[in-house]
Amino acid sequence: MIENIKAVENLESILSVKGIDALLIGPYDLSSSMGLTAQFDNPKFNTVIQEILQICNKYNIPCGDHLVEPSSSTLKQRVSDGYKFIAYSMDSVFLNHISQRPSI
Repeated sequence: MIENIKAVENLESILSVKGIDALLIGPYDLSSSMGLTAQFDNPKFNTVIQEILQICNKYNIPCGDHLVEPSSSTLKQRVSDGYKFIAYSMDSVFLNHISQRPSI
């Protein structure tokens, strides 16, 4: 799990450790450590997650992401970007989306 900007700053060293099979980005904690809590559309945050993906590719380590907001277009983009596994949203977010739907 990469959940802190300091981990990103040391990512090449981390990925040099023998036996690492994959990496997963923890977006809430990572964005918080950058002073951008939950600002997943912030250009600075997106630059950092792209940097993580590029370094993972350099070391041939599969990179995963936790896509918090359930968005099929963002999911398709993450797959196109090269993420190998994606945690898609979470129960509380799905329940919040359901509770906001208008009654029929």
